[in-house]
Amino acid sequence: MSRHTSSFAFSRLALAALVCLGASQQAMAQSVPLADAENTNLWFVELTGRPVADGGSLSAVQAEKSALRAAALAAGITFVERRSYDTLFNGLAIEATSSNRERLAKLSGVRALYPVEVVNAPTPQPSDAGSAPDMALSTSLSGVKAAQNNLGLSGAGVRVAIIDSGVDFDHLAFGGSGVAGTTAFPTARVVAGWDFVGDNYNAAGSTAGELIPAPDAIPRDCAASGNSPITPTSSASGGHGTHVAGIVGANGAGLLGAAPQVSLGAYRVFGCYGSSSADIIMAAMERALADGMHVVNMSLGAARQWAQYPTAQAAARLAKKGVVVVAAAGNNGPGGSAPDALYASGAPGVGDGVISVASFDNAQRSFTVNGTPNGYSLGPGSISAPTSGSMLLGRTGTTSAAADACPPHEGMFGAGPGPVAPGCRPAVLKGAWPSFAAARAASMPSRSMPSKQARLAS
Repeated sequence: MSRHTSSFAFSRLALAALVCLGASQQAMAQSVPLADAENTNLWFVELTGRPVADGGSLSAVQAEKSALRAAALAAGITFVERRSYDTLFNGLAIEATSSNRERLAKLSGVRALYPVEVVNAPTPQPSDAGSAPDMALSTSLSGVKAAQNNLGLSGAGVRVAIIDSGVDFDHLAFGGSGVAGTTAFPTARVVAGWDFVGDNYNAAGSTAGELIPAPDAIPRDCAASGNSPITPTSSASGGHGTHVAGIVGANGAGLLGAAPQVSLGAYRVFGCYGSSSADIIMAAMERALADGMHVVNMSLGAARQWAQYPTAQAAARLAKKGVVVVAAAGNNGPGGSAPDALYASGAPGVGDGVISVASFDNAQRSFTVNGTPNGYSLGPGSISAPTSGSMLLGRTGTTSAAADACPPHEGMFGAGPGPVAPGCRPAVLKGAWPSFAAARAASMPSRSMPSKQARLAS
């Protein structure tokens, strides 16, 4: 395998593992009554011809759109065209009244209409009581440490698109000047991108200033400060794109990402606060493909969708063309928002061939033995691990001994610690002795462990 191919494989591993942060932070669009969904005035119009990514010709898909516009005009159907798509989707995003939408759906050449979903900005989600991110173990569990240290992979030659709130390319971790607003774009690290929305855009807003995008060529994150911590706030979308970009490819200011030598693309689809819309996210995917991105990361989505939804179709076509597409599964479903269950995952993450990633809490709680913390997740019906006090336990003796573990010593499951069996070493476990001992005594009989030889033989 060549180094470029290995780096590309590493980018798949790193992005699939580490987009979990974005997945855990993503607040998916909430459900609405059917009547409200049908009465929306923003719609995707899918045409019958194949998009360019599926083998259709550019001239053919553009001719289809021209024919639809002419047919609508002749029939007296009015709509406002927001966006047009040729490559990953053959169709339009429009604004139309319910009566015009119903008439438009009956025109020749129209395959389907889908509501343009509001996509809420990713925001931090609270952890369960007693849990905290275990950053020391995250690189090992995700495989990043092995990829970097054992395989020597860095992501060099790989282009990764971050479709999010933009990137603070002034930040020292991305080779910036360290002073907000002073680094020219594009840079040596953030090599491509586009701001689709501007600072004030909010798809769920109420004023013209919020609802009308103000795109420009500089996809600087709203929270950009040059040397600020790469951490999003709970009240703003600004900062999240930089946060994700840092996980992927930070390299400087004491920060090291999973693939520190990748080239980044910043595609800003969120303003400083609020939400975006699915038609803007679709446009960002088409732009990332045109810019030659090898990986597209989207820590976002619209919940309760199917693989036929336009952004899911677009993501699937990206994947079919060889782009590694990584998207959030969402924060809905069991443990997320009720009453979601099997169909809680969102688009574009439900697209065919998309790596849809959810968060995984590997260490909800911990207890300490001899100064070493041990993480665990509490199973259903289990007793809680001790958090205070002290007790003696029999611990494994020398490996040459016949028994691989010590037999329970006097008092081990009783009212308090007793003498330790000969040849066994005492170990201090920080814990509440009486309750812990009583629970153990009630559920586990006192017995010796089998020998190492016996266990290997079995």
